[in-house]
Amino acid sequence: MTSTEAPRLAPLPARHWSPNGRALLRGHIPSADAYLADDADESAMPGVIGLFGHHPRLAARWIGFSGGLTTDPELPPRDRELLVLRVAWRTQSRYEWTEHVRIGRRAGLDDDEIAAIGGAGDDPGWGDRERALIAAADQMVAAHTVDEPTWRCLARHFDERQLLEVLFVIGGYLCLAAVLNAVGLPPDGGPDRTPIALPPAASM
Repeated sequence: MTSTEAPRLAPLPARHWSPNGRALLRGHIPSADAYLADDADESAMPGVIGLFGHHPRLAARWIGFSGGLTTDPELPPRDRELLVLRVAWRTQSRYEWTEHVRIGRRAGLDDDEIAAIGGAGDDPGWGDRERALIAAADQMVAAHTVDEPTWRCLARHFDERQLLEVLFVIGGYLCLAAVLNAVGLPPDGGPDRTPIALPPAASM
């Protein structure tokens, strides 16, 4: 879908949520709970939460999984956000890219690094650790696995729990990017939420 088309599934306004639907989603991600209060500002609700309002039971299970990757991680947040942004770029997910550029900055990625994520992956500013993360994301998006040299490099930098989390971050955000792309959810607007340009995809 183009950026000018209406989403196939528009975010559900808060006034149309049932009390049970709100209750199902609360308690998984603290930053989301503010938008699920009964007196929350409807206009401030992120589009992805409004999208989840169409199926709170499913969304609660998803948020329970993805929330653990952000609220109680084994993987350092900077590494996680590098993976998420690489997935967002490879899948050309405008919503995921815009949201996670902001999150990535808070996690320690600077603007030069974020710009380099939308590139070939061999930027001289990356160390072996970052190159391995980028390669793992690329390989899982393209081939749904990680090759042996990349795995060996990852294993030099991460323990077993972190390695598993690397794979689940890539796989989880690949799933979410596909859903967001398929429904055509545009990035959130608002005074402080100007959409952030997504670098165009390149043939890999």
